[in-house]
Amino acid sequence: MESFDQTLEKYGADLTAVHSFGVDAPDLLPYATLLANRRINDSALAALTGVYEWQNTPLVFLVEYDKLTTSQALDHIRRLVAMRGDAPYVGVVRPGQLTFHRVSLDKDSADKARIHLNIPAGEERATFPHLSNHRPGVAPEPRQWISKVVLTLLSASIEELKSEFKVAGNDAISLVGRALFTRFLADRELLPKTFFTGGKNDVAALFDNAHQAAKTSLWLDDTFNGDFLPVSAGLFTSLRPESFKTLGNILRRAPGGQLNLGWEEKWENLDFAYIPVGVLSQAYEHYLREHAPYKQRKEGGYYTPRIIADMMVRGAFHALRRDGVAHSARVLDAAAGAGVFLITSFRELVSERWRHDQVRPDTKPLGTSSINRSPVSTSTSPRSDSRHSGFTSYPSNWTPTQSQLRNSGSRICAVRCFTT
Repeated sequence: MESFDQTLEKYGADLTAVHSFGVDAPDLLPYATLLANRRINDSALAALTGVYEWQNTPLVFLVEYDKLTTSQALDHIRRLVAMRGDAPYVGVVRPGQLTFHRVSLDKDSADKARIHLNIPAGEERATFPHLSNHRPGVAPEPRQWISKVVLTLLSASIEELKSEFKVAGNDAISLVGRALFTRFLADRELLPKTFFTGGKNDVAALFDNAHQAAKTSLWLDDTFNGDFLPVSAGLFTSLRPESFKTLGNILRRAPGGQLNLGWEEKWENLDFAYIPVGVLSQAYEHYLREHAPYKQRKEGGYYTPRIIADMMVRGAFHALRRDGVAHSARVLDAAAGAGVFLITSFRELVSERWRHDQVRPDTKPLGTSSINRSPVSTSTSPRSDSRHSGFTSYPSNWTPTQSQLRNSGSRICAVRCFTT
């Protein structure tokens, strides 16, 4: 019987590009939130045992068939990893056999999402190179990728506030952004318990009326420094009561947090414990491009795609690594914007420190230290990105405590200048 690794090699996998989720290593930092949920919150993810990367980006999430607990477990996994918006495939490994399924948010079963490669018997070693170079069967509809789904829902909520409840455009953008960021924190269990009366984790009620919305927003203002999604003075008391339903819908999850296997584009079917925070900023940038292009051009509100930020940051750290100083790098961005560079830079810095010290660093004091040393962005138009820059107010792979969120000394900014 062929082993897991032997099966992968049979289909042409380079085992050096296989990263097992059963070990703790710096190469797994990009998957930190996925691994945390795999260990704690989601037993179905136990079958998700690794990832195959192509040119340092995820290509195939690997699933052990024998560890799938139910007939729908693969559907569940496929939709959860789709929320990451990176790898296009899930590969199911049986002894001597490997099948591939596309990753997307849709109503299809895993069987219907299976990729048929039609590679002749005896030529299986061409499978992984073929996937890497040609990407067959990848979902053709852009809306099936998570950034497009979030943009669709985001736009609908903003437009509903504007058209039905006559909320001014900038206020509508900020209100939806505040509700969305609160949902993001709630799904990652980062909201203080004092938010919930009687200990009940009723996230949906945090924007259900003027009092609750104002209270939640005050906490956001106190916790996340800088010009975080600004709203007009007295806005909450001037809103029509019915408008809070639009905001409350953003915070409502499916009962028990279970994803609907009959997929629909609804806020309740998303789980922001898996969705990268950069997706939120990217959705806002796209909204500005479609609905306020002049304002975007004038104020420079452009989001750097994650793949480009990753390439630039990795290149900078590679140069520092060559000089043996990557683990002690300091970082600065004079035009912080949406903070996408901060996310990648912090992850790379933790990874370099880990490799240098040969022990996993404690990222909480490292993150706090980085925050306290971070200067305020010196963008020529500091308000230009304020309606989406708040979404990257802390690095995605650092989970701060409540006191660290509350006491962070400076507005966090992203990084494009690397020094030692």
